Amino acid sequence: MINRILLLECEDINSGSVLRQKGVLEGTEGSKVLIIPWSTVDPRKEAKYRGLIKEYFGDLGIESIFLNRGDTSTQVEEKFGSVDIVYLLLLLREVKKRGVNRLIEGFKGVIIGNSAGALILSNYFLSSKREKLFYKGLGLVDFHLTVHYGKEKINDILELSYRREIIALSDGSSVIVRNSRIVRTWGRDLQDKEWGYS
Repeated sequence: MINRILLLECEDINSGSVLRQKGVLEGTEGSKVLIIPWSTVDPRKEAKYRGLIKEYFGDLGIESIFLNRGDTSTQVEEKFGSVDIVYLLLLLREVKKRGVNRLIEGFKGVIIGNSAGALILSNYFLSSKREKLFYKGLGLVDFHLTVHYGKEKINDILELSYRREIIALSDGSSVIVRNSRIVRTWGRDLQDKEWGYS
């Protein structure tokens, strides 16, 4: 079994690091994070996200390395092999198109998925655009996931949760999973709790 920690979050990176506030990455100063910022095809938006994310991890004392769309397969593998943390802010189609899904699936460190990056880590996820349609994720967690959940969607989620475990993350919420078990939750609409599993 791969011993890894997954952090699934729905956080606005403009708002400062919740990771620092909650001490989630305590003791990782001096580490390196590989950032995959492929959530948009707009180069200006991607450049803005890169700057924000670099600052976000810099505040935690973590060096940022970016996966670039033009990296060769050798460069991609070298970058994955040189880091302790992978940060996903990307869409599933980009992962599959660029063939990095197997590297994400085999990564043994901390994987942080934010918004669309969290969705792809789940078994199945609900698209925010087609809310009643499930898509297959990478299956690194057993439950299904939706992000940017609002209370106005509660009836849809309840209807869809028959025979399925669905975690609904509202903005500012996070779930930590270690060895396939939820170990901590916090944020709006989630109980701020450590679940006691290791």
